[in-house]
Amino acid sequence: MGGGNWYRTGNYIYNLSDSIGIGTYIPSEKLQVNGSIYLKENYPKIIFRDADVGGTKPTLLIEKNDRLVVCGSDDEEEIFLGLYSTFQKTRQSDANLKIYGKSTNTWGNYLELRHDGSDGKIITDIGDIILEPETNVGIGTSQPEALLDVNGDACIRGNLDMKQNQAKNFVIENRTDDPENPVVGQMWIRIDL
Repeated sequence: MGGGNWYRTGNYIYNLSDSIGIGTYIPSEKLQVNGSIYLKENYPKIIFRDADVGGTKPTLLIEKNDRLVVCGSDDEEEIFLGLYSTFQKTRQSDANLKIYGKSTNTWGNYLELRHDGSDGKIITDIGDIILEPETNVGIGTSQPEALLDVNGDACIRGNLDMKQNQAKNFVIENRTDDPENPVVGQMWIRIDL
């Protein structure tokens, strides 16, 4: 194969010095495609390999737009997006998803979502974690009836501070008869109907 800096070895065609443009004759990177890319294979993949193994990080850069959309073809019930340390059933490391906020001279200020192999965790290195639901938050229920609806036991390892100085519908033990074997130190409320 002749012409310029193109070479061929077996089934491989390569260029060691020039940039390649598809849909453009003035590529700004080693490969620039002005258009869409379609990958079709049994297991298609894009590999980012950091040649210096450190320093700068492999980057997916979005230019002139503040939205990155990941979507399916809508022919399944739902789309699954997995983040793995390696795509194997046996993994030695955790995968961490970090969302970074505004900062000044620091790589911190992040919200992290991770699983350490035993427990799922939501972590932030600074500030509070604030939930701002449109309606309610349910723990152990898919149909919460209050701003926070817990279907199960709750453990408070500190003070319960009610800013309105009132307890509404606060039930410790709801019953209509006296307990047969009350536990020493137990607080219970009897409601006569």
